[in-house]
Amino acid sequence: MILTLAGLTVSSINTALSFAKLYKDWASWEEEDRVVDRDWLGVALKQKAIEGKPGDFAWIRFERFPTLELKGTHSAVVAINDKERVRYRIIRGRPGNYDILARKTAPQDQR
Repeated sequence: MILTLAGLTVSSINTALSFAKLYKDWASWEEEDRVVDRDWLGVALKQKAIEGKPGDFAWIRFERFPTLELKGTHSAVVAINDKERVRYRIIRGRPGNYDILARKTAPQDQR
């Protein structure tokens, strides 16, 4: 099937194959948690490893995070290691008592 978008001819089959390839590539990455200390966020911001201000981020209780993510008020901070193809969630604390680093986001429309 051929579609025309803004004057460009696009094959829907090629588009679907491109999305499938992108998904397969992204899904093939490993996911791990990276445990950091209390000072990590300040150092990362200072060295521009992440962008924003300290107020843009929050440490959220691990078990509370899925609810806040579902509400659309927070999203996990993920570090990417392209070379090893690993995505890291940034966490701090002790086993069984972790906080996850999250970026504050605007809440989605409450319907």
